[in-house]
Amino acid sequence: MIFAALGNVRRAILALAALVLTTWLLDGLPSIVIHGLRLKPDYGGLEEFVLYFFAPATAVAAALLVLKDRRLPLARVLVCLPALFKWTVGVICIVAILIYGF
Repeated sequence: MIFAALGNVRRAILALAALVLTTWLLDGLPSIVIHGLRLKPDYGGLEEFVLYFFAPATAVAAALLVLKDRRLPLARVLVCLPALFKWTVGVICIVAILIYGF
């Protein structure tokens, strides 16, 4: 956030991509090793696909675009997609709790 506040968008994108990859490395990989992949055609399978495959791929793609000085707006969108997915899931969960209760 400091890089973005200072106006250095390239470093901000690289920092967010590193954060996504670090989260995947420290949280995703051990979970895959311990529990294995359970890709099913339901919400849990979709969430695992996004967190284990889509998020690291978008982070790597965004970092490569920034390092090659190409398509900076696309890199901004790619690095924000995993966070957008997590926020959307949170909103859906809160709405479901408000509608149906615990």
